[in-house]
Amino acid sequence: MRALRRTMTLVMAFVALVGVTTLNPSSAVATSWPFCGIWWGSQPKSVGSARADFLMEGRVGRHACYDRLVFELYGPAAGVDARYVRRVPVARGVRQPQGGARLLVRIPTSLPPASAFDGEVQANVPMGRWSMYDVRGFRTFRDVTWGGVYEDGVRIGLGVRARLPFRVFVLDGPGQRSRVVIDVAHRW
Repeated sequence: MRALRRTMTLVMAFVALVGVTTLNPSSAVATSWPFCGIWWGSQPKSVGSARADFLMEGRVGRHACYDRLVFELYGPAAGVDARYVRRVPVARGVRQPQGGARLLVRIPTSLPPASAFDGEVQANVPMGRWSMYDVRGFRTFRDVTWGGVYEDGVRIGLGVRARLPFRVFVLDGPGQRSRVVIDVAHRW
């Protein structure tokens, strides 16, 4: 009888230990946290509605959890629309951005007028037929291409490794300028 009680006690202790381990809320939460706390998702995003005077310059950057594309605009905070598309609508003779997925970024703005290129303002937006920026070595970005200027604004094609979470936001300043920021996460 003692052997049976001892066996039953050991079995119940084992079951209780296994139950506590598998039902422990802290262990369940630890496995459900997103990468770097990113909850952005991959659905289309739009910010603002104002139209900036013109696009001045752009740049790319690498961060620990995402790659970043920034466009600086002359004028108030501009609106921006970004979405994953099968094909980026580009001007004739311009190739599609390279990558496993493509983001179309539309900024309601115009090109700078010729009078804007003085000693202070130097346009730094390469508008060639191929890549706008060198993104070799980036974890997410594969290519950034100039899509052209249309009635709805400037279009840029962003080729990324895969359809990944992204966010879009607008920053005011410095001065009369504003910045459009597109971040694409390294992974889900």
